[in-house]
Amino acid sequence: MIREKKKVIILIIIICITMASIVLGLIFYSVKNANIEDKTLNNTDNNFQLDIKKYDITQFNSFIDDNRYIPVLNNNRYGFINEKGEEKINCEYESVSVFYKISLKNKDYQVALVKKDEEYGLITKDNQNMFFDEDLNKELNELYNQITTKLDENTMPIENFSSIMMFIMEACHYDYESESVSNSRNEQIKIELEQDENNNYWYNASNYSIKIEENDTNNEYNWDQYFPTTVTINKEGEEENNTEYIPFHNATSPYITLYDDEYIPFCNLDESIQGWYDKEGNRKGFQGKYEILNIRKDIITLKNYDNENDKNNIIFIDSNKNVLLQAKEVEILDNGYLIKKDNEKIIKINDNLEIISKEYDKIIYSVQLELSNELTSSGIYYSGIYEEE
Repeated sequence: MIREKKKVIILIIIICITMASIVLGLIFYSVKNANIEDKTLNNTDNNFQLDIKKYDITQFNSFIDDNRYIPVLNNNRYGFINEKGEEKINCEYESVSVFYKISLKNKDYQVALVKKDEEYGLITKDNQNMFFDEDLNKELNELYNQITTKLDENTMPIENFSSIMMFIMEACHYDYESESVSNSRNEQIKIELEQDENNNYWYNASNYSIKIEENDTNNEYNWDQYFPTTVTINKEGEEENNTEYIPFHNATSPYITLYDDEYIPFCNLDESIQGWYDKEGNRKGFQGKYEILNIRKDIITLKNYDNENDKNNIIFIDSNKNVLLQAKEVEILDNGYLIKKDNEKIIKINDNLEIISKEYDKIIYSVQLELSNELTSSGIYYSGIYEEE
């Protein structure tokens, strides 16, 4: 009888211990996943602690502007413009991150990390702001220094700031998304060609057809992207034959690349001619050391290698080869271009080559970020025109 009682007591003790463990586990899980306003960020490996309990972004108005805000730099101070080139936030900050959309308590907020007068803080797209106290500023400075030591020495401040912002959001388990997207536009569209019984390739445009035959001519230039072909243009019953190198087309690749409006680039190395077939099938070319960077809306962007001393080696021409604009450098965007002027300033122009922004020292059109499992920055890619510091 006594033994039976002991067994019951032991069983009760085991059950109590098990229940207590479950309760403690649930408490620990609840604390770990508590709302951010009741949370302190810790990182014992890096010996810092970010107390952000009193910095609740829900204090901001939930203002949403779906237009992308692009960081710009003027006189060592950062601000933001939109895609139309309009300055939306004045250049008054020492450093900024890109903007992030954060979902919290069933509302969306767009915030960026900034630094002004040696103080860190957050701003919104309608320029609401909150700045941090001395203790948090000290911790963020330590975090900034730790992140910069892990990055390439050429990494720009905006990338470091975006890394810190991502660190905070990851550690806080925010649901967020960045406005960072690729700035460059790939104007060339890859088209698969039809193949006939003679293994010739055909492309049927709206006003003409083009046949591409593999040429027996040896590829003396040995360029992977150029393969000698005989190009036959058939329009209105008339044929025209030329031996051309069609970029990225070869015997094992039944594709050609098109620019806008069905423009097909070509290169004739024997005649030192390069150019394009337009949407009517007309062959237009020119001699000289030029590279076709882009064709959009009948505007051709070229890089001139003929005169290395010419500062303005970027040339915009129309389909009749009239020069429309020259610049030192160009970055091709989804909607327009960034160009560098003679005075080293950067401006944005639209597809019609009209100036739509003020002059800036930098227009930073793409900052792509990734974070490692340790919530430190790894794999930051930058693209855009900027002056070296």
